[in-house]
This record gives sequence, C-alpha cells and structure tokens, in this order.
Amino acid sequence: MNSNDLDRFIELWRGACEIHGDVPTDTALTLSFKLLAPYDFPVIESAIIAYLSDPAKGKFKIKPSEIIDLIQTKLNDDGRPTADEAWAVAIESFD
Repeated sequence: MNSNDLDRFIELWRGACEIHGDVPTDTALTLSFKLLAPYDFPVIESAIIAYLSDPAKGKFKIKPSEIIDLIQTKLNDDGRPTADEAWAVAIESFD
C-alpha cells in the first residue's frame, strides 16, 4: 500500500474492528497501516474479509499479525496438502 490507500485502509480496518465492538485509536490505525503496508490494498481487503467470515478466526478481534498470516498462507499455497492433511490421507489408506 501507499499513502493514497490510507483513507480506504482506515475505513476498512475501523469497520472490521467495530464488528467486535472495538474502536481503534489513531495510533493503532497508523501502526496497523505500517505493518500491512508491504501488501497491496486489494490483498489486504480480501484477507480481512476472509478473516471476518472464518467461523473460527472471525470470533476474535482482528490483528495485523492474523491478516499477515492469512496473506502469507495464501501466497505460499501451491496446491499441495499440508503435512497434517497428507498424514490424514496416508492414515486413511491403512484402514
């Protein structure tokens, strides 16, 4: 992101926080923007929507580290199963 995305980001992040009854301070908004700045706004927006709609993760207040984790997971997804998924398939073959 760049400074042109700041207003859109603040609106999006503030809205995501308000879902959980939180009102972020200006300092929290600025820090969140700086932490997520290496990523493009559409990528961040997509990750925030994915986070909020996830039945397990969406129950908790949003944090930049959670969004970064979602983005990194998506960037590293090459279609192969994770180690846990591979073990589950392997174990089924023994039954």
